[in-house]
Amino acid sequence: METSAASTTAQSIPQSLRDAFAANDVSQFRTILSELPDSGKAAAWDALGCDAASEDKPVILALLLPHRPKDGFRPDVPPDGLLACVADSKSPRVCDVVIDAGLDITIPGSYEPDLLEHCIDGSDPTLVKHILSPQVQARTKARLANARYGDYHPAIVAARSPEMAQTLIDHGAELQGTGVLHRAARDGKLPLMECFLNAGVDVNENLGPEGEITGAPLHWAAYAGEMDAAKLLLARGAAKTAKDAQGRTPLDILRVDASQDESRSEWEKLLS
Repeated sequence: METSAASTTAQSIPQSLRDAFAANDVSQFRTILSELPDSGKAAAWDALGCDAASEDKPVILALLLPHRPKDGFRPDVPPDGLLACVADSKSPRVCDVVIDAGLDITIPGSYEPDLLEHCIDGSDPTLVKHILSPQVQARTKARLANARYGDYHPAIVAARSPEMAQTLIDHGAELQGTGVLHRAARDGKLPLMECFLNAGVDVNENLGPEGEITGAPLHWAAYAGEMDAAKLLLARGAAKTAKDAQGRTPLDILRVDASQDESRSEWEKLLS
């Protein structure tokens, strides 16, 4: 019976090393790791490297990083999966260890975004604030202006919480023309809508971001059936007469969606 590469790697890690890792016993971990052959140290990285990052064990991560697989042409390329684990840790200390090891946090993995984009896609702004701090900005090429959500959207589009959105706004994120209020209205995210409105996004911004419809945020709230979002927009000055690229008002958009029949009278009263 053949043994898989993964199980071979797992079997080559001494249990004592795993125990020291689990206990976060740095002294014991360092001693055991130093006694392993190069192949054993590489196996230790494979088995424990990303876990050290995600579990916020920066000293152990620093001990393991020299034994990571390296790109012969770009030794500063982070191993696949590492940046996601750093983001999961929400730990500035782990982030600093990765930077200190000479890895470029702006280089995405094979199937993942770079570190800043990873963090913005979460809800905790702690690590985003750290990456955008003057100290880290001076040591890396990470820049908010270059961060993207998907292929081309500015990173602010990925903000899922008011705290994250406000952090990005405080660090100069561009809001106008991004459609962030449209998306928040479509998704019924009232606190996020409040954040964008308080930051100065035009409640009647009509730029036709990509999607099934164009128009103003009120169009998107009506189309999605998000009545509370529509009420908030109207309270903040949204125009019921706004028209999309096809000349339709929010009420016209509502009539396209037959699934809203049960609340149609309430919607019509709201938007008429």
